[in-house]
Amino acid sequence: MAKVAEQARISGRAFAVLMIDIDHFKAINDCHGHAAGDQALIALSHRLRKNLRAIDTIGRVGGEEFMVVMPRTSVRQARLAADRLRRIVNSRGFDIGPAHPAIPMTVSVGVAVSANEALRDCSVSALCETADQALYAAKSAGRNQIAMGQSAA
Repeated sequence: MAKVAEQARISGRAFAVLMIDIDHFKAINDCHGHAAGDQALIALSHRLRKNLRAIDTIGRVGGEEFMVVMPRTSVRQARLAADRLRRIVNSRGFDIGPAHPAIPMTVSVGVAVSANEALRDCSVSALCETADQALYAAKSAGRNQIAMGQSAA
């Protein structure tokens, strides 16, 4: 992420951070078992990766939470990408093995975009914190939605 932030400083183009959390993931583990929960995490990561650009980076940051770093991404592009990913997750159930039917999942997404005018001073940790706060706002507002964070620069 530091490399993306440095490239943003040099190019003057913003980058985005998306925090994605599976809604009610505990219920998947409780109803289907932890092995099925692990399969759901793998299936989700594949679906997300398939629907991102080659220059975007995705990683699991803990539990059922993923982070996507999107270089050269405006606020509008980040909002559209976040909503597109949310809808793609909802579009069909996830295969978690032959012993289980496909399970539906939804995600909440928090989005933060570095401010173009302040790229020199953009703090990666502040941007992540802003995306995380936006994620909590999306979950508090009812889940299965996106929330935009205020500029973290």
